[in-house]
Amino acid sequence: MNIFGATILWLVLAAHTVVALDTKFCSDKGTALYPDPENCAKYYNCYGGKNYSLNCPASLHFNVELSVCDWPESAKCVTSPPTTPTTTRTTTTTATTTSTTAPTTKIILTTIATPTTTTTPTTTTAEHTTTSTTTTTTTSTTTTTPTTKTTTASTTTALKPPSLTFCRDKIDDLYPDPIYCNFFYQCYRGFAYHFTCGPGLLYNQKYRYCDWPFNVECASEKIRPDQLTVPPLIATSNPTTRQPITLSPRTSQNCGRVVCFVSNWARYRVGDGSFSPTDVDPFLCTHVIYAFAKLSGNRLAATESGDEQQGDDIGNFAQLTNLKKVNPKLKVLLAVGGWGMGTTAFSVMASAPERREEFVNTTIEFLRKRNFDGLDFDWEYPASWGGARDDRENYALLCEQLRAAFDAEASGDQRLILTAAVAAGKAIIDTAYDISRLSVAVDFFNLMSYDFHGSWDQQAWHHSPLKPGEWESGFEESLNVEWVAKYWVSKGAPKNKLVIGAPLYARSFSLTSSKNAAVGSFVSGSGSPGPYTATAGVLSYYEVCLQRPTSKQYYIESQRVPFLVYGDQWVGYEDQASLREKVKFVKSNGYGGVMVWELSHDDFSGRFCREGIYPLMNAIVDECSK
Repeated sequence: MNIFGATILWLVLAAHTVVALDTKFCSDKGTALYPDPENCAKYYNCYGGKNYSLNCPASLHFNVELSVCDWPESAKCVTSPPTTPTTTRTTTTTATTTSTTAPTTKIILTTIATPTTTTTPTTTTAEHTTTSTTTTTTTSTTTTTPTTKTTTASTTTALKPPSLTFCRDKIDDLYPDPIYCNFFYQCYRGFAYHFTCGPGLLYNQKYRYCDWPFNVECASEKIRPDQLTVPPLIATSNPTTRQPITLSPRTSQNCGRVVCFVSNWARYRVGDGSFSPTDVDPFLCTHVIYAFAKLSGNRLAATESGDEQQGDDIGNFAQLTNLKKVNPKLKVLLAVGGWGMGTTAFSVMASAPERREEFVNTTIEFLRKRNFDGLDFDWEYPASWGGARDDRENYALLCEQLRAAFDAEASGDQRLILTAAVAAGKAIIDTAYDISRLSVAVDFFNLMSYDFHGSWDQQAWHHSPLKPGEWESGFEESLNVEWVAKYWVSKGAPKNKLVIGAPLYARSFSLTSSKNAAVGSFVSGSGSPGPYTATAGVLSYYEVCLQRPTSKQYYIESQRVPFLVYGDQWVGYEDQASLREKVKFVKSNGYGGVMVWELSHDDFSGRFCREGIYPLMNAIVDECSK
């Protein structure tokens, strides 16, 4: 778990060039990076039996010890001289489909080029160039010598990629650099992330943060010479009372809220895909919502046997709520329902006053006993999908009754929070919700503004566009974040209570023809399952990253979202740049925050995307702070 969220700078793997595929090199090797035995500037990425031959950027060699491209004097390669491949920014292209039911207007796409310079993972807007009104735009090539010296006066900076050896025999924790006092390591699942403190600060091993030098006892007393070491500002009072720079990021109130769902089934994924509450970074979100509890009659009940304490295992509930000890500002809620539970159990419970009363009274006891800060209703959906005709009225009554009970029960304690996960489809919105009444009862809505498209469609469309496509008209123009957010407001939802949802997962399709991969191409069904999520038509972000070396990547300019294509697979996903666009939309329109479904789909371990730990969430938090 990365509780510090410092940005990790990689010299390469964000800037590699894919070359010819060697089909034999990795046949007897495990998942790792390996040097090319004949060329210092090449290396192999072996994963799951697949072989990817890659080039380092110009003038760099592959460093076997650090498993990165590095300066030749640091890499110490003794094979053949390096090649100096150049990478050219790609051109803007247009695509049309040949079917009469496919878009008839040109869809402007930008091919996403891999950048040739090292940037922090949370700054990726350069990947998506703005398209002009012409159908082809050529961008000049730029080659920049990478630099490893990055210092910031107010933040902690990761200077070097992970070492392959430092953390092999260590538990997940922070460790001082054995040589330099202004450096330290974060060990995470065997990987070592090398960080440098800000200018003028040294790593305090006792308190585990960067501190003023006079507070630090460092045995080596060495400071890395290429680290800028300016003295701290002169204080008029004793500087020991001044707070040192901490490594824990804070979500900014510029976004209002950053709400993060955590699923209780992600722990069943295999290998590095397995995600538990201990993997949650408690500083990335203002609210964490655990999904899902269920209804047992008219009462809340745990869904998984591992949710509650069993012997020495404190259970998922306690693991999650214990994060508040690390970040006291964090709120942890419990969600009840979800798509899998359906609507019948809710309909029955909400249908009579005495049933609602039993639910309300026992829910307060359930939440308080387990140290939750509130409840999220995820009824999908009232008066829809087999629900009862009276669900709309009964749902409003239930929320009003629950809010009144939360208010009355507080009496000195902080009041329990009430939220509702709500639909983004117009027909369900109109049928399911008395929005004016719900707006008074709930603290905020979690708008599920994604899954506008999916495997139920016959064509390949992106599932979470921010804006309508230029080819869309009529009903299709309602299938985007911007439209549905405005519609909720028009029906009476206060903007400051409307938290805009964004997916951290991708939706994929199998194309009927790999020769036609444009937006709106016809599909034969869901995309292939990923190796970790194992669900047809759905991929985590880190599974998308696995396909990048052999895929073509595009950006849909009008909708502000990317997709990629490999073979017959079409994958719409969110990246750092598209999520930043959504955050900007939230801030500029005064909405109540950003919600994500869900944390386990991000590259939470940092092992797959070479963008650091939690790259998508860190991009959201960074954009919120501006």
